[in-house]
Amino acid sequence: MSYCSVAGFEYYGEDALLRSVAVPTSLQKKQIGFTISRLDAITGKAKGIKRIVLLTETASMFFAKKGFIT
Repeated sequence: MSYCSVAGFEYYGEDALLRSVAVPTSLQKKQIGFTISRLDAITGKAKGIKRIVLLTETASMFFAKKGFIT
């Protein structure tokens, strides 16, 4: 059985939109979603991104606990 976890970024000049973070239920609570989101942020910074905006209706508390400003 294989699993896939993803986090999508959309780039808009010096800004980026973080969206579509998905981790299979069986792999949640293992820091995978946060890790891939963080890797996307590091990649964005290397590309000149100054600000990342989170688009979510369900995960604001998750990201707030990880230090993201909501």
